[in-house]
Amino acid sequence: MTGSTYELLYAAARGQVNRAAELLAAGVDANCRDDGGYTPLHWAAQLPSAHLAEILLQHGADPNVTEENEFMPLMTATGGGCIEIVRLLLEVGADIDGSGNPETTGTTLHTACAWGHEEIAALLVEKGAKLNATDGEACTPLLHAAREGHAAVVRLLLAKGADRNVPNENGELAMDLAKANGHDEIVELLAES
Repeated sequence: MTGSTYELLYAAARGQVNRAAELLAAGVDANCRDDGGYTPLHWAAQLPSAHLAEILLQHGADPNVTEENEFMPLMTATGGGCIEIVRLLLEVGADIDGSGNPETTGTTLHTACAWGHEEIAALLVEKGAKLNATDGEACTPLLHAAREGHAAVVRLLLAKGADRNVPNENGELAMDLAKANGHDEIVELLAES
């Protein structure tokens, strides 16, 4: 890794917009990587503002690049609850159902639901995310939301047509996971729908 590559990655991770813009203008590759495969866009996707991500994308950053754990910047932004960046990445063509390997890590909707990011989950569903996609444990986004106790997300998914009868690899349904984890409000939601 060259010094200027390191500087760009550092600037992106710290949200140093002006320094990152200077380095990009000087020709540093917007798709350079650190030792874990993270690009500047992965780092910028964790910030609350989309400004740095916009600059990186203007300089050719790939919104669908994966790091060593197969996460794309959209997955990073989703996990961090950065809706402004999620919107931006979707606008430039980020793969809504991708993470790099949806069969193992799940989709961005899985992540939004597991972390309880209702607004992001609603946006992803509105933009066409697969409601009943399964991850490496055969869990749907609804199963993640039910297990983690995110009632508002469960309500959203049910209203949009998520299938409550898809079991995970252990044969457990959303109702089973909600009961096992003491999420009574979710048990009620699943029972009434």
